[in-house]
Formats: sequence, structure tokens, C-alpha cells
Amino acid sequence: MDVWAPFAVRGSIGFPRGTVNGLAGSRFSRVVGRDAVKLQVRGSAVRAAAPRLTLSAEPLVRSALPAPGARTLEAAVGGYLRYARVGQFQAFLANPDARGRSATTYVYETAAPRPAARPQRPDDDRGLPAALVIGGLVVLAAAAVVLWSHL
Repeated sequence: MDVWAPFAVRGSIGFPRGTVNGLAGSRFSRVVGRDAVKLQVRGSAVRAAAPRLTLSAEPLVRSALPAPGARTLEAAVGGYLRYARVGQFQAFLANPDARGRSATTYVYETAAPRPAARPQRPDDDRGLPAALVIGGLVVLAAAAVVLWSHL
């Protein structure tokens, strides 16, 4: 069964000053549930710059419950599982003090990727002396066998 949790998502996307002209659609507010949400931002890029994305998400407990008229077992189980999924987020954001307030803000920022570590090449010089020693021992063993056979 596909289980999803509905969220109210609000945020904005911005660019460093002087990098985009005529920026439109920089603030957004959507309800995110089962389906993906597409955000469209329009403007003219003056120069390349990484955007800054800020968003907040709030679980919607009432939207997770089944519709009042739903009377099938599938609707009840789906509603319960959605409610449990929302409860997971509520429990994470909850304050242990019953009289206290709880607030959490997640800020996601884009960043330049870290450079990948260069793979280390094995040193070919270390393998060459070992091969020479083994080859020399094989030649000496063959010479010893030939010498022994002539005795």
C-alpha cells in the first residue's frame, strides 16, 4: 500500500544580487502529498550563480485522515497509515515540555559539489623489484637443476 504524508510547504528561491533580472515566482506555497510538485521560476540570467532555496514544511494531520464518508477497510487502513506517517513527523518536531512551544526550521541550501577524491595508482616501481627477485630465483633454480643433472 502506498503511504504518504501531506505537508504544507512554503518557501522562496533567490539568487545573489545582480545575477538574475526580472525574477518572477520566487515565493511559493503548496500542499505536497502523493504527487510531485513542480516549481517554476522565471528570469533572465546575467551570470551563472547558485540559487538559494529556503523552505518550511508542516505536516497536515487532518488531511491525513480518511474522508468522513469513507466506509471501506482500505480507506480506514490507508487513513490510519497516513495518520501514523504524519505522527512520525509530529513526534520528531514535538517539544518534550507539555507547556512549552516547539518550532523547527529546515534550511536547505545548494552548494558546489565537493571535488571527488583522485584514485591512487599503485606504484609500479614496487612490483618490479619483486618480479626481478622471483625471476632470478627461478633462473637460479633451473641452473641448479641443470648442474645437478650433469653430476
